[in-house]
Amino acid sequence: MISFIWPSNEAMLAGTGGTETFTAGHVRELARRGIDAQVVMIGTPISQSEQDFPDVPFLGLTNKAEISTLNGMVIFVNQAYDVPTRH
Repeated sequence: MISFIWPSNEAMLAGTGGTETFTAGHVRELARRGIDAQVVMIGTPISQSEQDFPDVPFLGLTNKAEISTLNGMVIFVNQAYDVPTRH
């Protein structure tokens, strides 16, 4: 699993900027190639983002410390957090 970590307390909304489209595009392309990927949101309800990107898997975490529990590769989008990761 490849997890793209979206900045805390920020919704990922369609039509608001290039980073949203870029991240969704990566997840879609990985899925097309049979590679599991998701967008991980921290401290933000994922419902609006799921509505705007219905074909992109989302995972909601309560806080940044939970990033350490994710299996697979972790990619930080726009903001890195000082947390240990497995990969």
